[in-house]
Amino acid sequence: MTADATSADFVAHIESLGTRAVIPCEAGAMMWRIWGEGPPLVLLHGASGSWTHWIRNVLPLAARFRVLVPDMPGYGDSDAPREPHTADGLADLVASGANALLPPPTSLDLAGFSLGGIIAGLVAARLGRRIRTLVLLGTGGLALSGAPTQPLLRIRSAMKADEVRHVYRENLKTLMIASDDKVDDLAVFLQMESVRRARFRSEGIPESDSLLKALPAIRARVTSIWGSRDAFMGPHLEDCRRILAPAHRDSDFRVIEGVGHWTPVRSRRSGQCHPDRHAALSGSAHSITWSARPSSADGMVSPRVFAVLRLITSSDLMDRSTGRSAGLAPLRILATSWAARW
Repeated sequence: MTADATSADFVAHIESLGTRAVIPCEAGAMMWRIWGEGPPLVLLHGASGSWTHWIRNVLPLAARFRVLVPDMPGYGDSDAPREPHTADGLADLVASGANALLPPPTSLDLAGFSLGGIIAGLVAARLGRRIRTLVLLGTGGLALSGAPTQPLLRIRSAMKADEVRHVYRENLKTLMIASDDKVDDLAVFLQMESVRRARFRSEGIPESDSLLKALPAIRARVTSIWGSRDAFMGPHLEDCRRILAPAHRDSDFRVIEGVGHWTPVRSRRSGQCHPDRHAALSGSAHSITWSARPSSADGMVSPRVFAVLRLITSSDLMDRSTGRSAGLAPLRILATSWAARW
């Protein structure tokens, strides 16, 4: 079985454990995927992405929340909006979809990665006090200039499939994940598929002031999570802290050392992904592991443990009982951010 086939099986497996909802919108139709029961939590993906930006988080979070993850319009299985494409236009469509699935006055938590964080902030401004907690992961839109990045490899028409995958793998190291040993076959597959299906033109939005202008209207508690080696936002972390602190004095600003831009996907430190071994869901919908080392005897990590873990070291979140990194730092921070509420 090829690496792509194994990764595709894993994606299909995770998707099969949830449900789909197709919501009409001005762009046509917007696809949402839903897992779990409990307080609603909406997760928004980044540019050139899809719901799979959160594939390693949805099942553990579904043990505590009703997790709703759209393909934002112009991405994945959702129809593309009319041009010109703008952050405000995209936020309007996402907010309308959220209102259809979670009619007012339903309260919800909202998290967004990269471009999704900008859109999440705009949605939070629109929905006001209905948003309890807003979590921003590696988010732009704060009127900060783009950080210089290393040159990317280019795909050429004569390249073979393995050569194309090599280009994606190297570019993921440069822009998204930062560590060679964390760019696995699944991450490469997800990036290739998401880029292939992306139609929304997001150019200029990350460097804009879209989120900055929305901050005064956001009534939610704001938590932000950043990778110290984020190719885009890493050089601006102190600027981000300076901007967010006055706007939301109770904001929680956390930096994960050694992590790149794609914080929701902490790839395994070694070995290959396999859905049967690394995505085991118990009958009670409690357990999944995507860890470099298992933190329990049977190799399973209960998501309920994530909800009470605290930040122990500056370099990562550790399992207190074993001292081992579970490789799911962003998930643990997300769960910790909301645990006190429930």
